[in-house]
Amino acid sequence: MEHLDNGKGLRVAAYLRVSTQRQAKKGVSLMAQKEELRNLARKIGASTIYWFVDAKSGVSFVERKLNAIYRLAELGLIDKVVCREIDRMGRESFTLLAFIIMVRTLGVTTVVPSGELDVKRWQDMIIASIKSVMAEEENTKRTRSALSSKIYKFMQKKWNMPVPLGYRKNNEGWISKMPEYEPVIKEMFQLFIALKDYSKVANHMNARFLRLIGKKLSGEVVSRLLTNPVYVGRPRYGRERTQEILGDTAVMEVKDSRLAFIDNETFEKVQKIIAKKKEKYQRKRKPLDELSEILKEDAFDIFENLAFICSVCQTPMRKDGQSYICPNCGRRRSFENG
Repeated sequence: MEHLDNGKGLRVAAYLRVSTQRQAKKGVSLMAQKEELRNLARKIGASTIYWFVDAKSGVSFVERKLNAIYRLAELGLIDKVVCREIDRMGRESFTLLAFIIMVRTLGVTTVVPSGELDVKRWQDMIIASIKSVMAEEENTKRTRSALSSKIYKFMQKKWNMPVPLGYRKNNEGWISKMPEYEPVIKEMFQLFIALKDYSKVANHMNARFLRLIGKKLSGEVVSRLLTNPVYVGRPRYGRERTQEILGDTAVMEVKDSRLAFIDNETFEKVQKIIAKKKEKYQRKRKPLDELSEILKEDAFDIFENLAFICSVCQTPMRKDGQSYICPNCGRRRSFENG
């Protein structure tokens, strides 16, 4: 928090974003951004500035400092949000516009160097909508360009992803097998065929190979390893997100039989088991799981301020793990069963 002289009493939240932690620490453009927003705050008559800096990309709204700004608005502690341009607050048009609208419902308008955006005025709503859509389009273009460049290098056998378990980066910039990991990888795939359970496989691998692996495997990590085609000599760049952006996955794969730890028959057998497990999970999914997937957030995090009323004694219930409990009578309630 910073206090300014000669202010008129306005309290503002100043939002800045840099692309990486390294830029934030080294101050690349950060000081220039702060000075620009400080001058803007003085111009509109601010006496107090709450500074917020994000140095992350691709994280959810809940994880970003915008969520903290929204909390200040809820508490009535700010009058304005200032930023260099609204695309600095987000590159997804829906989320960006929703944030601007949400804080406006709490009486807080957004101010950029070109002027104030009050989305209760239809002209400003149109401007904000256009700018948010343009920000998303620009971000998509940048992302596609960056991914295309990385994929091109990958296809030239320049490894530019995290190195999978069982491999090391070589002097040519590609990866090579570590022979001592062959029994580890083979056993992991064979165990899964027998047990069909990620956690049980992880526990077994940790008990037998922890000294070699160096850190414990979780069921989630095992599930990712088992679907990685690098183990049959077909390394592929990126995962689901890359495929969503670029579409065609065929151009992302490099055939290199020297990298194979297991045969195609074993790999395909594992993929069929995984597909059946996913199908079974889809049938068993609860409404809360579906809601979380649609919203791209944990539903319990999104509705953290929601409080159920106990139907027995009419007491506000408190959150207790994945459900709510009445502090008076002990009755439990959840999203799934009401």
